[in-house]
Amino acid sequence: ALVELRRIAAGLRSCEVTITGFGRGPGGLARAYAFRLGLALADSELEIGRNARPTFEEALRDAFGAAQLMLAEYERRRRAIALSQSELGEERRQEWDRPRP
Repeated sequence: ALVELRRIAAGLRSCEVTITGFGRGPGGLARAYAFRLGLALADSELEIGRNARPTFEEALRDAFGAAQLMLAEYERRRRAIALSQSELGEERRQEWDRPRP
């Protein structure tokens, strides 16, 4: 799952995972699980907390699925900002290159 997150956001530096089990069922296993992810990126941090799910696998899929969506949105916004800054820089260069009256 972490490899997939790195494919989405190459600037992902670390992923801290916290797993919480709720209640105890037969055999001492938790009745529900929740994952919390802390993602450290080159220029920011994202926290992903999800509601508890009845199985470990569901909770894992839910948390990392949410992380994929958040990272994809983060990358989309980062690229849009970089593009707008690039376009702004080009407009300024063109402005400076214009002949002055």
